[in-house]
Amino acid sequence: MNKSLLVGLLAASASSCSPYLHSPPARMVPLEAAKALPKGDFAVQGALAGGAAIWGPSVGAGTAQGRYGFGRGFEGAAEVGFAALGGRQSDWTTNARRSIFAARAGFKYEVASWFAVQAGLGGGVSAGGGYISPDAGAIFSYQGKHIVPFFSGGVFYSLPLAEKDIVFTDGDRVEVLRADKTIGYQGNLGLRIPFTDSRSDSPRSAVMLGYRLVVAVHDEEYGRGPQLYHLFVLGVDLVFRKDRAPGSSSRPWQLH
Repeated sequence: MNKSLLVGLLAASASSCSPYLHSPPARMVPLEAAKALPKGDFAVQGALAGGAAIWGPSVGAGTAQGRYGFGRGFEGAAEVGFAALGGRQSDWTTNARRSIFAARAGFKYEVASWFAVQAGLGGGVSAGGGYISPDAGAIFSYQGKHIVPFFSGGVFYSLPLAEKDIVFTDGDRVEVLRADKTIGYQGNLGLRIPFTDSRSDSPRSAVMLGYRLVVAVHDEEYGRGPQLYHLFVLGVDLVFRKDRAPGSSSRPWQLH
């Protein structure tokens, strides 16, 4: 019999012969194109996602993110996120909390208008204890006037800290599991749809649509128990630019 618990975005799954729990990533819903914010611009983004693990429970996730342009193609970001799961039909049950809360800080470097690299470090807490998770990846996009399609891919590593037992029961049978170190691979495909009138080729305020795929693998036994997750994402990204024109002190920041 199979049993499963999603600890945040990544599932905790187990079989009668080789139980394991995956440890989750710190970044729940990344939505970004390659173009970095110009120096002094900042942006606020909110996103929600819904989907499921393949042969597993339903998943809901969300993030709130702030970004700032440092110039020369560099952009810094800080974000908080959450994930929660629905139920799954299984003989195995648990009373553990089915949610995770995470925070992350990172940067992006725009190599070209169509290509960027990014990396970050974060962590969080869940029913399985705490964890820390670095990540890195690349972003490809086309900076169009009306739409900005983008694709990103990357890898993360999740290391459990202060692990807590997760107890599964099936009648008289009991399994006690702890989260395992996890390697994950992620891909994101999406669109930015700007809704401001600016003709600038720098990032503009936009509605964002995306599709996210995550593969999680136990790092000590690479071939054992990979789990796939897919989510559909909707977000809004508000970009603000300081008005440097004379006499503009009444509205120093403009929606860009």
